[in-house]
Amino acid sequence: MHEGLAVIDQTRLNPVIRPGEITNLETDQLFDMMRMGRVVLIDVRPSFFYRLGHIDGAINLPKSKYDDWQPELLPEIRQANVSGQIVVFYCQNAGCTDAYKTAMKFVNLGHTVSIYRAGWREWKRADLQ
Repeated sequence: MHEGLAVIDQTRLNPVIRPGEITNLETDQLFDMMRMGRVVLIDVRPSFFYRLGHIDGAINLPKSKYDDWQPELLPEIRQANVSGQIVVFYCQNAGCTDAYKTAMKFVNLGHTVSIYRAGWREWKRADLQ
């Protein structure tokens, strides 16, 4: 091992994801997976909140506009699933259910997705921006 290099726990970067289930990623998992380019991150909060602050690299697709953007996102989710990337939805905080509700819609269409339940508030509190 090279001195000074951080060791990344590979099991945390490869959560067991089964079709028809939604997995929940922890903050450190999401951070490491993002650094490795393994995530398609989707912020389901209203655009106003997204503009005030969001996780770097996140796509803003508000839950309230799901019917408008869902058809455009399906090919990207399919491609992410095929290429081994994980599609992750998030909203404001652990009390917000918008990420889960949106993720369930995609699971019901047969796609594999995850949520970052802690949301924007925890990400910002962790000072990962």
